[in-house]
Amino acid sequence: MAIGGGDDAFNTFVSETGAGKHVPRCAMVDLEPNVADEIRTGTCRQLFHPEQLISGREDAVMHFARGHYTIGTEIVDLGLDRIRKLADNCLGRHNGGGALRHCVSVLFAGTHGHH
Repeated sequence: MAIGGGDDAFNTFVSETGAGKHVPRCAMVDLEPNVADEIRTGTCRQLFHPEQLISGREDAVMHFARGHYTIGTEIVDLGLDRIRKLADNCLGRHNGGGALRHCVSVLFAGTHGHH
């Protein structure tokens, strides 16, 4: 059950898992695994759902082309899938949310075929 009994500000930014745990509505995507690994094992590990922490195997080392054309393409679909799921959950909460629905559709239409 949602805290506050309905569609309040708290439930806009967090979602409740089946176990009753509240996690932020976010997806963290990074080519470099160390940051996500620190979150997975650090003091904040209970705060985030593991599916929301998406990381590659290596960093692009400040090299745009390497991140864009090679190692970045390995995780872009997974990252977009997680973002799509989060957005779908938000859209369901807000009865369609015209502006949000439009923004999400433009985001995913613009990324299709670019990776």
